[in-house]
Amino acid sequence: MNCRGFSKTSIDLHMKLLLISSILASASSNRIVTGIIDENVILPCTVTHKEDFSYNTVKVMWRMKDLRVHYFISGVFKEDLQCKTFSGRTQLFPEEFPKGNMSLLLKNIQSSDAGTYDCFVLLQEYPFHFVTNVELVVQDKTYGCANETSLSLGVAIICLILVLCVLLRRRKRSRGRTGISLGNEKQEMKKTL
Repeated sequence: MNCRGFSKTSIDLHMKLLLISSILASASSNRIVTGIIDENVILPCTVTHKEDFSYNTVKVMWRMKDLRVHYFISGVFKEDLQCKTFSGRTQLFPEEFPKGNMSLLLKNIQSSDAGTYDCFVLLQEYPFHFVTNVELVVQDKTYGCANETSLSLGVAIICLILVLCVLLRRRKRSRGRTGISLGNEKQEMKKTL
């Protein structure tokens, strides 16, 4: 099964209505999230609802462009609808749904995961939905290490400068003391002569 588009038998009418209406609707939020290759990231999606929450009516669909990332329909994760590139790498937190948290955990991030993710949420049987857009920016691990190395190098240079300043001050003070003692010795010699 192709992970793009829809299969007539795999998606019910409500999900089709949700997708069509979300294309026409503007995004309720647009966030940017940064992830590091081979690490995990949470893509946020929160909704506000006043009606009683029921797992039987909730539908959560995460998509990236036209790829199906994660589908949760009527209390069940629909693994058969998921694109193989995301297989085993996504997770929702159904225990958080009643609080409005529909965020997606994306595991083992790859450079191909960069892009805009859409979270579509249908809470009741009638077409009432939420749309959230999240832009995932993926960085290489070496980029993060380079920043840490630069920071460490900067701190080391500042410490070195401080140590040099302290040493120069001590040297200057010791020269001043040496000069005074030499001057005192000369005066003492004149007195004795």
